[in-house]
Amino acid sequence: MNKNKSIWEDTITLPSFNSLNNDIETDILVVGGGITGILTTYYLKQAGFNVVLVEKNKIGSGATKNTTAVLTSLQDTLYQDRVKKLGYKKAKLYLTASMDAILEYKNLSNKYNFDYEEIPAYMYTCTNSEKLIHEQNVLKSLEFDTKITDKVKIRNVETKNRIAVPPMVCFHWSDDSGKVTGKNVEHYEGMAKGGAGLIIGEATAVTKRARLHETELGLWEDGQTEGFRRLADVVHKYDTPFFVQLLHAGINGIDPEAETASDYVMQYEDGTIIHGHEMSVDRIEQTIDDFVKAAVRAQKAGLDG
Repeated sequence: MNKNKSIWEDTITLPSFNSLNNDIETDILVVGGGITGILTTYYLKQAGFNVVLVEKNKIGSGATKNTTAVLTSLQDTLYQDRVKKLGYKKAKLYLTASMDAILEYKNLSNKYNFDYEEIPAYMYTCTNSEKLIHEQNVLKSLEFDTKITDKVKIRNVETKNRIAVPPMVCFHWSDDSGKVTGKNVEHYEGMAKGGAGLIIGEATAVTKRARLHETELGLWEDGQTEGFRRLADVVHKYDTPFFVQLLHAGINGIDPEAETASDYVMQYEDGTIIHGHEMSVDRIEQTIDDFVKAAVRAQKAGLDG
């Protein structure tokens, strides 16, 4: 089979009709002989109208051919855009019309004995899980049953779906203390409420001297544990596991005496030069201990990983 052709194009002959060579009169003209145009014409004929369907190529030779006549009401992240531009009422009307069309073709398949098969429709994302979750919430508001599916098990932790929110730092919400604030809690609750299967907390410093920013969250001391317990509790309310990304900033840290695995020099685009200093064996052992203690604090706070 030619991989550049649809199954239909490569295995069947599409019907063709004579070209229109003279003027004709009609009550209604339908332009486009795809699956939508055909159904529209059918309805109009059933209603008693004089209707003509025109197609510049062959019937079913456009999108209908390339999708092998797939009928779906799930079309990318369409409905959040429909709601934004047209409002909920018109977006729901569009959705209802799509579902009615699918049902009608099912009925026609029984009447005219052509192939018809119903299978689940899926959308997936590799980059923007929040947009997919938002689309699901919009569809729910339009009273359309959808779900984010496919659980993942990570050791003893099972997620309710495969959507994971990666760690994304939110500087300036905390201060030099590195403690969780109300803004952090509200932010993580909003993500959990959206339906993600797993949330990984932002980069969290294991030692104050190896932070990315003066306002980065931290777990380098016991006093920061309670804030992370608040985050874990609010995320767990929505049946969502909560991990944290523990971090030592290395050469990217704010400490002018940045520690690295070996002596290292890095130059930023603005010409700034940063020198990283090789860690001693004692400092390597101390850093390992910093990670262990931060992980223990995360565990005591109720985090899942």
